[in-house]
Amino acid sequence: MRWYGWVRNMNADREQRKQALRARVQSKLSQQDQPEQEIIVSSDELIVASPIVETNPHQIYSFVKDDSNRVQSVASICILIGSILGVISGILIFQGNPGDLLASSFFSETDSVDVTGVVLFDDDGGGLNAVLIELKNEDNIIQQTTTSNSDGYYRFENVTTNVHILVFSKDGYETIERTFIPDGGNSLPATMAEGDGVRKEDFRSSTGGWSLDLAVGLSSIIGIVTIVCGFVGIQGAVEVRRARRYRLTHYLAGIGLFSRGLIIFGPLLILLGMILITFIREEFEDQIGV
Repeated sequence: MRWYGWVRNMNADREQRKQALRARVQSKLSQQDQPEQEIIVSSDELIVASPIVETNPHQIYSFVKDDSNRVQSVASICILIGSILGVISGILIFQGNPGDLLASSFFSETDSVDVTGVVLFDDDGGGLNAVLIELKNEDNIIQQTTTSNSDGYYRFENVTTNVHILVFSKDGYETIERTFIPDGGNSLPATMAEGDGVRKEDFRSSTGGWSLDLAVGLSSIIGIVTIVCGFVGIQGAVEVRRARRYRLTHYLAGIGLFSRGLIIFGPLLILLGMILITFIREEFEDQIGV
């Protein structure tokens, strides 16, 4: 009986194993019969990991902010030196020769000009035709000749701006010898009267241009303005060291630019100082927290 029971248990156990094996096989077959599903991944599901880099918007100024005291000193020195050069330039203007100022390109006149005018008849004031007009230099040497037209007009071209003499002559009329300095404008009308003889006229005193007194006065004004602007720039350098009012400091340094120290070197130094001030703007008392 024991043997029979043991055999029956073995058969039952074998049957359970077969059923379990059959179930696994059917499960495999059912999975193979199902159609393969396409795996779709949207672009929104793709996440690319990248290292996060923290950027500081004021990173380019970090090298300045780390040593703001030194930058402040350099800016103050640049503005100070540029302004001192301006003061020196103003002093040199006072000590300069006014003749050199007159000879400068600012006051220099054109090397040659055109001379035009009209010859009038004394009786009715109308233009006088066919008047011989000679243009002579100061040594009384003829340079050009022409005659007036039917309306009395005449013209000389490319006349140097030196002392010249105009000679107006016509039979039956007085000869006019006019000494003048060409200035590029029309000369005064020449009025001829009937008769003989020579009438001399000197128009040199009536010509325009820069006189020595006017040049000295103008150079003095330029020197004063230059020196004043230089001292204003020096005050701007002091304000940089104080670091109290940012805009006032910029205004004072800007006025210092007009001191024109050694033409360009002073303004370049002042401009460099003004640029450096902008890097340390937050160091000024009125700019803290702005």
